[in-house]
Amino acid sequence: MKDMPNVRFISLVDPPAKLHYDENGEAMVNLPGDQGNIDVGEFRRVSVLIGQTKAAATQAVLGTLNGRTLAGVFTFPNDLQIKTLEVVGPQFGLQLVEGPPHTEEEVQIWVFLQS
Repeated sequence: MKDMPNVRFISLVDPPAKLHYDENGEAMVNLPGDQGNIDVGEFRRVSVLIGQTKAAATQAVLGTLNGRTLAGVFTFPNDLQIKTLEVVGPQFGLQLVEGPPHTEEEVQIWVFLQS
């Protein structure tokens, strides 16, 4: 019997994600999960596409993110290219960085999880 892939698609495209940059130019993406993070333990890969944004880079965070946090941070440029990471932790979060401090913007984002 053929193994059926497990997939999940999260679309923050229509409507786009509303981001609020803090004094450091960082904006947390509120993904549909606990405290803006999603459980990815049943997946092997996560792909992300960030649309036009004022932020120069994105940080993908994988690990234990709620309570006592222990996680790895993967930083990549916002260049309108799909980025794919191997899942190495039970939870996943996104943060845009190097944006203009104390501003807001709407950004199209999608996340694709697959086993």
